[in-house]
Amino acid sequence: MGAATYECVLRDSQLLKHPEKWQEAHSERPVWVFTHRELPKVPGADITFVSGDVRPVHHAMVDAARGGNILIAGGGALATSFAGAGLLDEMFIGVVPVMLAKGKPLFTGHLPSSRLTLSKVEQVGQVAYLTYRLQGSEPPAV
Repeated sequence: MGAATYECVLRDSQLLKHPEKWQEAHSERPVWVFTHRELPKVPGADITFVSGDVRPVHHAMVDAARGGNILIAGGGALATSFAGAGLLDEMFIGVVPVMLAKGKPLFTGHLPSSRLTLSKVEQVGQVAYLTYRLQGSEPPAV
């Protein structure tokens, strides 16, 4: 996950005061936080803080996933980095009906629509979940 997402989770769940909530949500799954600054670590959590190229970190994630899926959570900058490296094969986007005067873009790099194929649309209450398959992504190394 990205640093802003991690900070939001820390704040909203008060994880530094209640680290047991991390285990409830993540169990024994390792988490990598991509950041360029120092952040507090949830006590007892399997968290690795990283920066730089996503490729070597992706290799560690694939090893840890043991054939399972890897979830990239957070903002568009991190997803764009994985997509640009050919390491993102699917995007799951929740569209929440909130009108904003301004905000961050969903993606920060170049991700042409020709690489995207809408594969699923699901409504849960007022939220629309869109699933896109990405063309041109390399399959994970096994």
